[in-house]
Amino acid sequence: REFGVAAGHECEVCEKSRDDIGVEEFRICGTCQMAYYCSEACQKKDWKSGRHKQVCRAPGEFKVGDIAHCLDEQIAGTTGDPGGFVEVISPVVGEGNQNLDIPERWLVKPVVGRNNAPMVVCTDRLKCMKPSLQEYLADGKDEYEHFLPTVGWVEIEGED
Repeated sequence: REFGVAAGHECEVCEKSRDDIGVEEFRICGTCQMAYYCSEACQKKDWKSGRHKQVCRAPGEFKVGDIAHCLDEQIAGTTGDPGGFVEVISPVVGEGNQNLDIPERWLVKPVVGRNNAPMVVCTDRLKCMKPSLQEYLADGKDEYEHFLPTVGWVEIEGED
């Protein structure tokens, strides 16, 4: 897998920050551009475990089933912890990624970070969404575009 570099964030595997390990930039997955790693060893460990392999898609290639799986797996462990919502959404939503093949839609990440703002309402909304999503998928509505408004996509009209 190719990697770019990124400032900030925590390693997906060891959860250490740049300051913790004394590096200026983290590696970022070149395919999905959503996973950050402190080292090649952590990246390989994450891939071999199957955790990242399961959700890694190029920007714009997520399907409803992919998103449902991410939410299904992660909502189960969601709590009222201030960082909980960001952790649930990050694999799906990304980091303001603008390299989508879908015109005039950008992926966005919640503006609140860890240890900020009350997140309980957000996590509760995600928990409430789970049955609706399962019903939606059961009805055969598996087109990605049908699900976009539900997971935090923002339509930007007139933007390049």
